[in-house]
Amino acid sequence: MTVSGTDTLAIPASSTPDGDSGTYTIEPAATLELSGTERDIDAGPATGTTFGGGGTLVISAGLTDFQTDADLSGLSGLTVGQNATVEVDDQLEAPAASPSPTTTIAGDLDGYGAVTIPEGADVSFPKPTDGPGGELGGYVSLINDGNVSFASGSTTCIDSGAMIENGPGGTLTLGSGATLGGVLNSATCGGGTLQNDEAGSITAVGSATIDTGQFDNAGTVSVPAGTFMIDAPNQDTDTGSYSIGGSGTVSIQDGATRVLDGTISGTGRLQLSTTGQSGASLELGPGATASVGSLTVARGTTLQIDSASSQAPSAPAPVSVSGAATLAGTLAFDGDALTAPASTETLALLSYGSRTGTPSFPADDNGWAASFGTIAGAPGVVATITPAPPQNTSPPQINGTAAQDARLTVAQGTWSGSPTQISDQCQACDPTTLACTDIPGATGASYTPAAGDVGEQLQVVETATNAGGSASADSDMTDVVTSPAPANIGPPGIDGDQGTVGEVLTEIPGEWENSPSVSLQWEDCDITGTVCTPIPGATGPTYTTTANDVNDSIVVVETAMNAYGSTQAVSEPTEPLMDLGAGGDGTGGGGGGGGRASGAASVSVPARTVSGTALPIALRCPAQASCPVTLTLTAAEPAPAGRPAHARRRRSRVVVVGEQTVRIAAGERRTVTVSLNRTGARLLARARTLRTVLTASSRHSTLATASVTFTAPRSRSRRHTTARHRASRTHRARHAAHRRHRRRR
Repeated sequence: MTVSGTDTLAIPASSTPDGDSGTYTIEPAATLELSGTERDIDAGPATGTTFGGGGTLVISAGLTDFQTDADLSGLSGLTVGQNATVEVDDQLEAPAASPSPTTTIAGDLDGYGAVTIPEGADVSFPKPTDGPGGELGGYVSLINDGNVSFASGSTTCIDSGAMIENGPGGTLTLGSGATLGGVLNSATCGGGTLQNDEAGSITAVGSATIDTGQFDNAGTVSVPAGTFMIDAPNQDTDTGSYSIGGSGTVSIQDGATRVLDGTISGTGRLQLSTTGQSGASLELGPGATASVGSLTVARGTTLQIDSASSQAPSAPAPVSVSGAATLAGTLAFDGDALTAPASTETLALLSYGSRTGTPSFPADDNGWAASFGTIAGAPGVVATITPAPPQNTSPPQINGTAAQDARLTVAQGTWSGSPTQISDQCQACDPTTLACTDIPGATGASYTPAAGDVGEQLQVVETATNAGGSASADSDMTDVVTSPAPANIGPPGIDGDQGTVGEVLTEIPGEWENSPSVSLQWEDCDITGTVCTPIPGATGPTYTTTANDVNDSIVVVETAMNAYGSTQAVSEPTEPLMDLGAGGDGTGGGGGGGGRASGAASVSVPARTVSGTALPIALRCPAQASCPVTLTLTAAEPAPAGRPAHARRRRSRVVVVGEQTVRIAAGERRTVTVSLNRTGARLLARARTLRTVLTASSRHSTLATASVTFTAPRSRSRRHTTARHRASRTHRARHAAHRRHRRRR
């Protein structure tokens, strides 16, 4: 359908149930007027209805329902009459065709969609001759990037679910006496939202009222004259600005609660008013500033000034009034954003040229209180705090073992209130009465219990101090302080070690601390000196070796005890004992090693200490028959590190570290080499010395046993030097042991 020329095509009829899905072309000077009771546009699955041609669409009466996205940007004008309702279910793009696209809304916008006003387009809400004004109903949104004006004296209803968003670059002008948001005798008007985005601007020409459910300002609000009344709280903190001309007033109305982190400036008046109900409230956040010509805080209203940084009384106040300040309500300060000071501090809040009235000055929960004072030599309001005494948030702790001569350390507790000094005092407490007394001089970060503290419990009393006073907190008490268990500072030794049966071994006492009583136990160990068992009855200072000790080593174990524990110390093992009369020197034949059985080989070990991993052994077989011989080297594999030395000896594992089986022909003499296997080589590389037991056996008997020590090879010069040092150390050790033995006797 085309409307051409200067024609006006009026369609008073409703659409069919299927709705419009065609094209309307309205030429620039032409007008299409819709006034049917109900017309659906872009209904159903059709391609939709389009408008173009640069003309004007007038909806003068009835309901016109734009059911899908409706693009009117190809028109130059849209008029919604006072008796008409436009329902937007998706999106309606307002006229934008040149040269001067205009939209006039005297009726209602309703629905769930959005009406967008493009940049450069003008939208006006006039004051009808017989009614208050238009309405934004349902959940419709008016999104303005152009210019929207509300006529003087008009009242435009914004339902509780509806919203006007003045976008970046958009301008919104309120004529003198215009009210945005409320209509008398309406249950829903006034509950909607007005949102002024960043870079959006609102100008009140004369007195105007914002009476919406919420009003957020991130842009600019200009009040050159008249009274701009805000009767709406904000949902988000205002970050924008308010500019008040010399004859202008911004008035926060009764019951409105607003928070500002932006700026208020100008030579006009900032006013908090009341009608005797709940009273207005304005909170200026830590980032806000206000500089105005006059200020009124009426009785029953509250002005709260927050601060994020200290403003000394010599610095400009965040709120300054060049003229008169009427202060009859409440003037509060909130220091939540400030770090609690450690000393008395005074901040500048509000300066003024003159004052009438006396406000109430409530203290905040941090201890700040506002009061009259002097700011840069002029009268004003300041906030002062004397910090509360510190409060303990976690007590001090004592770390360590409560024993005589064992050092204890103190971990200080944590405190609120920024204490300037924290001191600790250690106390001794009676375990029964829990009465505590200070230990003189015990005020540091550590304390070592003395003999006088044995039997007592210890605690630390920590005291924190700031300008507001002092507070103390006690640590938990330690266990009762004990004397320490015996401590060995020198192991016992053995004198008289010749490595033979029948020798008399004498214990050389070890050295102990903490006054123990000491008992002895001689023990029989395998030839490596690692796996040991107590010798029954051998508890005296001497022990005579017997045949039962053949091929074994001997150690002496001292057990020291006092009232607080016991400790053991073990001597080094003796050389393995050999019964030379029984062939135990490693040379022999069958018959258990004491005599040679007929047909058994004789065994000779030329060296008892071998450098390297190979041991030569001389074998001879008698003429009667050939001789099978198995040569086995065994050693003790040490227990894992971390166990006590004595425990490691008892728990070592005996492993085979070398083995060789040969057959010697009758009458043959032969030298056979037995080498350490991987296990033996590993143990030798780790310890540098490996004590082993060689066992030579035939099929039915043991031919010989011998103790053989392998050493890791060294350079010639180092070996000689080390040998001399070892001999010197051995001589000095035996000499010192003999002296200790004589002193003990």
